[in-house]
Formats: sequence, C-alpha cells, structure tokens
Amino acid sequence: MTRMKMPDNFEQYLHQIHLNLPDMVFGFDDIAMSNSTLLPEDYLQYYGIDFHRQLADIHYRIGKLDIDGFRIVCQYWTPQSEVKGTVLVLHGYFDHVGLFGHLIRHLLEKRYAVVTFDLPGHGLSSGEKVSIESFARYVMVLDGVMGQLDGVAGPVHAVGQSTGGAIMLKALLSFGSIAGIRYAERLDKIVLLAPLVKPAKWVTTRLLYKSLNKFKDSVKRRYVETCSNPEFLEFIANHDPLQSRHVSVAWVGAMKQWIDLFPSFMPLQREISIVQGDNDHTVDWQHNTLAIAQKFSRVSLAVVPGAGHHLVNESETLRGKVFEAMPL
Repeated sequence: MTRMKMPDNFEQYLHQIHLNLPDMVFGFDDIAMSNSTLLPEDYLQYYGIDFHRQLADIHYRIGKLDIDGFRIVCQYWTPQSEVKGTVLVLHGYFDHVGLFGHLIRHLLEKRYAVVTFDLPGHGLSSGEKVSIESFARYVMVLDGVMGQLDGVAGPVHAVGQSTGGAIMLKALLSFGSIAGIRYAERLDKIVLLAPLVKPAKWVTTRLLYKSLNKFKDSVKRRYVETCSNPEFLEFIANHDPLQSRHVSVAWVGAMKQWIDLFPSFMPLQREISIVQGDNDHTVDWQHNTLAIAQKFSRVSLAVVPGAGHHLVNESETLRGKVFEAMPL
C-alpha cells in the first residue's frame, strides 16, 4: 500500500476530527454522506481507507457515539447495492481503524458493509492512551455500538483481531449469560483472528506487572515483528501518529483479570471460527485455541503456516491465505 506523505500538523488535525464529529447514524436511508465536504479526507487518504473514492458504489460515514463515558469514533462503509450483510470489525491493542484497510477493502469487494470503531484510548476515540481498567468496559462499548445496528443490512457478522477477539469472547461468554445469548443470537458468523486469551511469555509478564503495578503507570513499548510485512512494521514504528510509544500497566492488569476469569466461563452452544498463524509470538496460540475450543460447542480452526500475529497486515501472499480461511 502506497501512503501519502503525512500532512503538516497532522496530529492536531486528528484531534480536531475527534472534537468535531457528528453523532453516528448507521444506514443511508436519509442522506448520502460520501459526498460531504465534512469528511476527513486527509486522514482517510493517509491511512489508505478512502474506499468511497477508491472503489465504485461505496458510501461512507464517520461519527461518534457517547458510550460509558467515552466518545467512540465509528466508521461505516457500505456498497450501494447487492449488500450480502454487515461485518463488525474489532481491532487489537495498539491498533486503530486506519490499520485495517486490507481487511475492510476485502470485505467491501465481497459486497459486505463494514462497521468498525476505535476502542477507548485508541485511534480517534477518547480515553487514556491504550489504557483500560477492565475488559468489561470494552464490552460496554461494543454493546453500545451493537445497539445502534438495527438499520444495517443483515445478516451481521463479526471479526475480532487479538484483543478484539478477547472482547468478542467476553461479550459472548460473560456470566453464563443473558448478554452472551443475545450476542450469540444477533451475530451470524464470528471470526477470531489470533485471539487473545493468554499472551506468549505470560509468566514473565505477570511477574513484571506485579513488580511495577504500584510504582509505574506505563513502560516503554518494545516493537516486535508481529508479521512478515516490513512496510507495515516500519509504518507503525515510525510513521503512525496514532501509535502509543508506551504500554499501560493498568491495561496489563486488565488483561490479567481477563486471563484469570476465562476458565470460569460456562460453555456456549454456538459455532465460532479461529484463524491463526503458526509464527505468532505475541499470544500463546496453542493454549488459546484449546481453551476456546472448550467454551463453544463447535470451533473451526484454520492455521496459516508462516503467518504471524497481525494477520490482516501480513505479507500479501500470507494475507490472501488468511482471507481465504475466513468463512465470509
């Protein structure tokens, strides 16, 4: 993907987008927003997600939802005709919507509408940078977005990458659960990409968290090779103004809560799909896939040889295999 040069004062511009967005409305029965001069064109072009210009027959809308004390920035692309359904996309830790262009384009070309949003503390949404006190708050935000989807084309599917997969798992499995049953019934196909149940090297990370929890709010982020795509790795390390340079200690505590809670969930009668790379050193994927298989009546697992953790930004060949493995 060829990216334009970062515009001057881009970070200030992104902040102004966040402040000046209208309330989000999904669906295009009332007004076609694709031609509006209010669209953040520099943002869309910089991240290569200006699909209302790149592809024919695509409408686009961006707006905010106020949920659980956060201002959540949502984006919505939809073909104008022959829509097969809607896919809700949940990104991972450190990520934001701008990094999911390959997946969004793939889904649009398959005639799906796409709903996605920046998690609290990520991208254009509000909240302390890449921090959360509990994954339950992520689920509250997901629930708020889900509550606005009555006007979108059905059936509604979901794709969650890494932490996005953990959020979807928690929404489905929490408390045994009336809420989980609602998600299970509302969503047709659910695809988890390298889902987070437990990270790799968790024993070491847990000891480090215990030693830092009372003394530090964050630690410096160490960039690792999460995929085999050097262009993507270079971009997030050096050219993405929406990246955090630190890891939130509170977020690690929230992940610890999630890891400790997961075994207590009651199994759920529904099918779920996992796509996983066997070169993933970010999550403990062998443990995670087995743990998830114990919580659902049917789990389909597709392992992509050579693929790393950030599956939607893998090299073109591996990314194609990832998309082929997704049952959408």
